[in-house]
Amino acid sequence: TLADRLIRHFLLLFLRPSCPSMVLIDDDADSPIDLNERHIETKASEVVTEPLQLGPHSLQVVTIRAKSSDQDTHRLHLCADGYEVNMVNLEKRLPHLPDKILDPQTGHGTRLAVCVTGEILDKKVNEHRTGFNLSNETTGDLFEPSEEQIIKEVCSHLERKLEPILSKEREQSRTRIRKFITERRPVYRSLLNNLEEHLADLSLSQDDNDLDLRLNR
Repeated sequence: TLADRLIRHFLLLFLRPSCPSMVLIDDDADSPIDLNERHIETKASEVVTEPLQLGPHSLQVVTIRAKSSDQDTHRLHLCADGYEVNMVNLEKRLPHLPDKILDPQTGHGTRLAVCVTGEILDKKVNEHRTGFNLSNETTGDLFEPSEEQIIKEVCSHLERKLEPILSKEREQSRTRIRKFITERRPVYRSLLNNLEEHLADLSLSQDDNDLDLRLNR
């Protein structure tokens, strides 16, 4: 919805104690929407802010657990001057990330909203705030990192942080794939000897038909 898109774009602003009151007047809505209240309702637990150093560049990684009913996927937001510029689907970057993560405080299923901020992003955002004037190379100099390099470093940080959850999901994927090959597609049995190098891709399969297609590549 428009309200959810606005909250996502101004997410870091909503996290500030000094955030002003914001109300959305929508002709299609029965009544005005209080965006501050809506943000509180969609946030499942407290916010965690952690530093991340990338060469000489200091970044802040702000992690929020959003109620799964209000966010359809795990997301990484690259922000400049407090506002979202680019969004990355984390499920494609962390293949063993479960669809929902149980919040230990509430017991609700949640999805991650991870905001990344830093001076380099503030300085490199383009004038239209639609992207960053960073190198397009996938690897590069830490003194002038590419956008892809920043994303990879943040994902590595998240992997370390989420290792207990990812490890459990990884083992479940390994068991499911082994069972599928052994019981239904023994023609792929030779892959079992090198399953680890294919595990990340195969784990992305949504069902047995998708898994079969990936095995046949």
